[in-house]
Amino acid sequence: MTTFKDDIADDLADFFNTDEMAQTVTYSDGVTPAEIAADIDYTIPGKDPGDYALIRVKKSDVSNPDYRHTFTIDSVVWTVFSDKKRGLEIKDDGQVLTIPISKNEGFIQWRP
Repeated sequence: MTTFKDDIADDLADFFNTDEMAQTVTYSDGVTPAEIAADIDYTIPGKDPGDYALIRVKKSDVSNPDYRHTFTIDSVVWTVFSDKKRGLEIKDDGQVLTIPISKNEGFIQWRP
């Protein structure tokens, strides 16, 4: 008998198949860019549609994402961000990472 987690692991190949549900994006940690399969959700409650998204990737493809790493989707660069007040942080279920990204992530200069 297989567990639910086993079933999910078996389904990852289908879920991240770019001929089915996923699309190819380029992930960059600032050193080594790599083409990977991803599922993208462009609707985040409380955020402007089109400027923010959640991207789901296999942990084996993006083992250590961090703030300011990028994903290039259809030639547009999106940046990993965090909004802890809204619960928008990198989530790890052990096999799939859900990462909040922003198309217009700007820097705000700190002022004393």
